[in-house]
Amino acid sequence: MFVKRPVNQVVLADDMVDFLCVAHGDPAPTIRWRREEGELPRGRSEIRSDHSLRLTQVRAEDEGTYTCVSENSVGKAEASGSLQVHVPPQIVVRPRDQITAQGRTVTFLCGTKGNPPPAVFWQKEGSQILLFPIQEAAQSGRYSVSLSGELTITDVLSEDSGYYICQAISVAGSILTKALLEVESAPSDRVPPIIRQGPANQTLAPGSTAQLQCHVMGNPLPSIQWEKDGQRILGDERVSLMEKGTFQITNLQVPERNVQRTFPIILKNVKIMFSMILINVERTLQTILFPSSVNAVTPCIIAYEIKHLTLHLNALQVSSYQSSEVTLLSDTKQPHAITPECYFQSNAIN
Repeated sequence: MFVKRPVNQVVLADDMVDFLCVAHGDPAPTIRWRREEGELPRGRSEIRSDHSLRLTQVRAEDEGTYTCVSENSVGKAEASGSLQVHVPPQIVVRPRDQITAQGRTVTFLCGTKGNPPPAVFWQKEGSQILLFPIQEAAQSGRYSVSLSGELTITDVLSEDSGYYICQAISVAGSILTKALLEVESAPSDRVPPIIRQGPANQTLAPGSTAQLQCHVMGNPLPSIQWEKDGQRILGDERVSLMEKGTFQITNLQVPERNVQRTFPIILKNVKIMFSMILINVERTLQTILFPSSVNAVTPCIIAYEIKHLTLHLNALQVSSYQSSEVTLLSDTKQPHAITPECYFQSNAIN
């Protein structure tokens, strides 16, 4: 006689399940288990000391009927319980991003599996409308979903552009994936890249930060790429491309020799190049202590080709030279300190 019988159970995959079986008799019966559909799961089944059957890490293939057999010399009795394993939905075929022209037809695949088999529906990101299989045409319009989960859009329009979400749901859980649809504009809708606000020449101090503006428009929207002296700028942590195409350089450095720094803008939409800009980084002159009654030579170091140079002391022009070294004649009796101020014209700035 059974005191406790196994009962039907529903569990999630990878869970553990116990089937109880307690029987009395005289003489005391022996208890064994069998599975109606075949062998007990190898390595994952255990008959415990209380005669219950435990299955660990259950799988979908473990589903079936498990029977407890109680037997002694007087007779035999059996009691059974079923096992159903729920497997959460999985995406086995993911939709891919697509680019199409207006008026065409596109199809997004979405293959799923699970136990029980999940229901599949689609939704455009940002829309409240859900698209189910075999939905009436009056409700779905140009959109349709097949029983296998494929989404088809006919007579594609530009407003169909966006992300489309495939969702699979069942009692075991849910999962989603999405794909992007890009609809190419008609030739009449295309607008070549236009720079609405471009960068300007700048003169900045060493260690400061430069920001070069580049606001563009076009259809499709152009991507922006900056170059320095014709080379792409890579691997420099001081430079960054900011919002709306602004190019930023932090901790500006003085050039080693006279060079012009040009930053052309390349718009990848139609590969048009904007005119160059120039960044000048000024060097700071330092106060120099001159002994008395000596000729003093002070450098006026400029990182550009010099057209003309003047030296000022105490706001008065001392001399005018074509060279970057200026000689000062001093007849004072005591040592004194001066801070020369250089004013120059450069080939870099006309």
